[in-house]
Amino acid sequence: MSPEPRKARNIDHKEANTWFRKAAEQGHMNAQFGLGVSYEHGNGVEKSMVVADEWYRKAAEQGHGRAQNAVGGAYAKGETTEQSYKLAAHWFSLSAKNGDSEGQFNLASMYRLGLGVEKDTDESISWYEKSAKQGHPTSQLFMGKTYHLGDQSIRNFEKAIAWYTRSAEQGVAEAQMHLGMIYEKEHKDYSYAKKWYQRSAKQGHPVAQVRLGMLYTNPNAGQPDYNKAAKWLIKSAEQKNPLAMFNLGVMHFNGIAVSKDPQLAIKLFNQACSGGEPSACAALKKINNR
Repeated sequence: MSPEPRKARNIDHKEANTWFRKAAEQGHMNAQFGLGVSYEHGNGVEKSMVVADEWYRKAAEQGHGRAQNAVGGAYAKGETTEQSYKLAAHWFSLSAKNGDSEGQFNLASMYRLGLGVEKDTDESISWYEKSAKQGHPTSQLFMGKTYHLGDQSIRNFEKAIAWYTRSAEQGVAEAQMHLGMIYEKEHKDYSYAKKWYQRSAKQGHPVAQVRLGMLYTNPNAGQPDYNKAAKWLIKSAEQKNPLAMFNLGVMHFNGIAVSKDPQLAIKLFNQACSGGEPSACAALKKINNR
């Protein structure tokens, strides 16, 4: 919820802060915001969120959109000031109306969750869309989820793919996972599904890891590769994904690409069943009835 510093090379932060301060003390809001960023991230000054928030507020009160978002974030977190979702929503609203994509994203989230404002799905979607159109990757993810998993009346897989793709290409692992899911389940395009699952799985997303592992066992997706399947199922199971633990348990029970170890398999089934995976519960029941 707080602003990220702009990337630049060979910056003399102390020199920059000298000029920021001169301008900030004369009331220039961009300089005030810049000084706030310096204090937040410790660029050429001792890191201090308290001081950062003071400068953000000065800039915000003059209408600086990113600073308004930062003030909203301070109220939402409640670390340097008393927590107030109502005031957070107020400042996010000012930022959003000033066109700041992060402010729009945060305001959308407040409406989605009903924090500081009355819960309003339509208003939430409206602000996510404004933010997404400016290239905000997480807003693009939420737009994808709206068309993919939202109310049946507005579901549209092609629009979901379009938004997920924009987010996924910016490296959002969850968007990559959802793209893989649509290509696998809706379009039966296993090549594209595998491509996006791989990108997400390599970033450590447990659902993408288990789906990728399962694809490697699916003959419809190409020649099964149980070694690769085991590799990704293990990674997902290590993150306590119930479906991964169940499938890894099946492989251990039958000795497929991993050691044959019925006791370990039963342990994995128990963990998966406790995590809510019905197939694991059914497997345990079948074993116990033997």
